[in-house]
Amino acid sequence: ERSVLLKILKVIKNLASDINTLSQLTEAGFIPTLVRFLEDKPGISKITEIHNQVLGSLYNLLLLDRSRQEQALKGGIVKPLLDIIGARGPLKELALPILFALIRSSSSGSSRIPLWNSGVFSRILRLLEDKNWFADAAESLASWAVLETDKVVPRLVEGETPRFLVSILAPNHRKHPSFAKALVPLQQLVSLEGIPIPLIGANILPVLIDCLQTDHSSPFTRLTLLQILGSLFPFLDITTTAHRARFSSALASMAKNT
Repeated sequence: ERSVLLKILKVIKNLASDINTLSQLTEAGFIPTLVRFLEDKPGISKITEIHNQVLGSLYNLLLLDRSRQEQALKGGIVKPLLDIIGARGPLKELALPILFALIRSSSSGSSRIPLWNSGVFSRILRLLEDKNWFADAAESLASWAVLETDKVVPRLVEGETPRFLVSILAPNHRKHPSFAKALVPLQQLVSLEGIPIPLIGANILPVLIDCLQTDHSSPFTRLTLLQILGSLFPFLDITTTAHRARFSSALASMAKNT
């Protein structure tokens, strides 16, 4: 009976919200059991309510604990999470933070295989263009690059990927409260060996200069933008008239607004 199942899942979610019961829930094997409930497809009675309760429990269980995250990854959580995110319903708001936590905190090489096999990397790149999630996606991507540098960096420079990185600086992101938050991981990514030249090829320079000429009230934002420029500077050709003029104009604007 679905109504009884929902009551049980609500009890589990309440228990998962108590830090003192997390270990007991883990030892009792609740993580793989909860993951299996996420595999139920739309059309089943009360499926949205079930997924809502399950995601709430998993969020509390997985957020800060690496061993639990690895349990969830090995239990097959990635695919149903991506299905829920792809459905673009209200549950996406619960599923995405779990996915970000899995990307940022799970350091075991074998446990991260499902992230690669399920196309999570491509999904994160597309989220860089999402005005609501671009900052969290950028943070996750930078963390992933630290954890698996040899795998991530080659993918950051191929195809259209540099364009996705430049999209972090898109005009519709600049007024968002998370814009400054997104600049830090971008600066970390730009500092990686092999990244600056493809970004320059994706025309990050004019976009970055436009950002510098915007009246940012936050000194932190201006400083981080300058740090990104500093990482790119050794690879820039500012000898052309156009680049020199825009670069000088940006610096003058920054000086005026400081």
